[in-house]
Amino acid sequence: MIDYKWGYIDSTGTVVIQPKFEEQFKEYNSFPERLGMPVYYPESHRKDFFARIIAREFSEGLAVAWTDGKCGFINKIGRMEIQPRFDNARSFSNGLAQVKIGSKYSYINRSGQLISQMFDSVESFSEGLALVKIDSKYGYINRSGQLVSQVFDYVESFSEGLALVKIDSKYGYINRSGQLVSQVFDYVESFSEGLALVKSDSKYGYIDTKGKVVIKLQFDFAHSFSEKLALVKIDFKYGYIDTTGQVVIQPQFDFAHSLSQGLAAVRIDNKWGYIDNNEKMVIPAKFEAAESFYQGKARVKIKKKLLGIIPIGEKSRTINTEGNPID
Repeated sequence: MIDYKWGYIDSTGTVVIQPKFEEQFKEYNSFPERLGMPVYYPESHRKDFFARIIAREFSEGLAVAWTDGKCGFINKIGRMEIQPRFDNARSFSNGLAQVKIGSKYSYINRSGQLISQMFDSVESFSEGLALVKIDSKYGYINRSGQLVSQVFDYVESFSEGLALVKIDSKYGYINRSGQLVSQVFDYVESFSEGLALVKSDSKYGYIDTKGKVVIKLQFDFAHSFSEKLALVKIDFKYGYIDTTGQVVIQPQFDFAHSLSQGLAAVRIDNKWGYIDNNEKMVIPAKFEAAESFYQGKARVKIKKKLLGIIPIGEKSRTINTEGNPID
């Protein structure tokens, strides 16, 4: 405090913010600990100019702050750097912040300028692009606010350099330039371990991140890859293939789940057990139902008695990866 005014010094004792504040703030994340307290703006040159501020935590030196029903952005000394004119806003990330005006959304830069037109909705940036909605259609903008693709009926965020899009009831993938890089399919899933499950004409196969079909569409049913193997159905039985498309566990199961934590639940003769990735039956098939392992545990169902075909006294148990009950 100098002449009854407060300022700030750095760790060397050098004055970095001249004493000009009427109050001293106890800082939390470099801002007053008591959010919602009156904050004095020295640039007003009026001792009676106070505003009640409610602020979020800081990101990139600025925090979203509300006053009189609108929000803007304050810096770490409480100065309103971007004036409150938005109905809602999110914190800055990589130089941009999502804002809402009325019922529309866009992004602003650190100067508070809109980088694009307003949209019905906007998502966070992923791999340099953000998903936006325009009149019930979807597209992508880059960090300059430019639309980089045509608009689609449905889209997902970018993953491994590609994004899933829907075109006239079919699905395909576009790259970050907005170009369609794959043929279109009846059904697709997101990429997993470098490959994406696709379906056309009731057959399943896999494409790589360049949109090329690398495992022929030949399976009656299939799952995405998990732990380097994928569950597939061939001639009414389930087995597993590797990422080259080679069958490594022959189709022999009545039903099965994907590998999880080194084990896969499989059904043989109406009983469930667990195999490893080498086809070894690690936990014998003795359960009425079984789920995949998660965090070292899996739920199974054990049937105590049967009266005709009506089960009496069913119970669920949780087992560990050795097959021992733990509940």
